Amino acid sequence: MYREPLPEKYRILAVKREIVDVASMALTSRDQIATEVCRSLYDWWEAAAGDHGGEAPWASFDIVDHRELAPHLYLLKVAGEGESFEFSLHGEFPKRMFADRCWNKQSVAPDDDHPVKAKLYHHYYDSFIGRQPKRSLGKVCSEGLLSSNFESVDLPLFDTDGRVIRFIGAIDFL
Repeated sequence: MYREPLPEKYRILAVKREIVDVASMALTSRDQIATEVCRSLYDWWEAAAGDHGGEAPWASFDIVDHRELAPHLYLLKVAGEGESFEFSLHGEFPKRMFADRCWNKQSVAPDDDHPVKAKLYHHYYDSFIGRQPKRSLGKVCSEGLLSSNFESVDLPLFDTDGRVIRFIGAIDFL
């Protein structure tokens, strides 16, 4: 399968890599967001939430409206009352960032043996309980000395009963 050459800022994705030094924080304002990709998704979420009493509805998200962001997006489904979170979609950028691992249909749960997945579970569970978006910053390190910082946002989406049922996220390099 043919792939377009990666732009320079994304060349780190062409080699083996590891994600380190991830810090998550509450996201309360677009002013906290550095990348245009994450800011664009947050702006949509904030408008959708404002139109629905502070709860952006899952039903209002249409990928067609976000074509330019699609390569950077990922989607998770909430199981029950936050027992686990299942990756149901991710664009090319998150796939490459996680070493070409496809996490579609994979869940993160509190008792996961995989340390990254266990950490991700707690990240999403905190946002699920708090019903608020989060922002994360971290670093992708490759073999040798290459490294790049990244930013991601994770935004809760609600059903008509006001329950968090999905998370939509975006990720990009700083």
